Amino acid sequence: MPTVWDKLVKKLFESKSFRFKELEKILVGLGYVKNGPRGSHYGFKKAGCAPITIPYRKETVGRVYVKLVKNAVILYNNGR
Repeated sequence: MPTVWDKLVKKLFESKSFRFKELEKILVGLGYVKNGPRGSHYGFKKAGCAPITIPYRKETVGRVYVKLVKNAVILYNNGR
């Protein structure tokens, strides 16, 4: 039976639109720490990784930010 984490990651790689809260759950699950907000942007930092900044202006997040989180998931899975 797939876990909530598995469902989120599957949706990340299959869906074109994603909600900020879902990306936040994935990044926190990968060990990132949420900083902010600074204006309309939230930063996510993790030791040894590049910081990721995601705007929170509306419910769905732009594709470029979803791609950043996809890359973080790929790097995390390759490091295991």
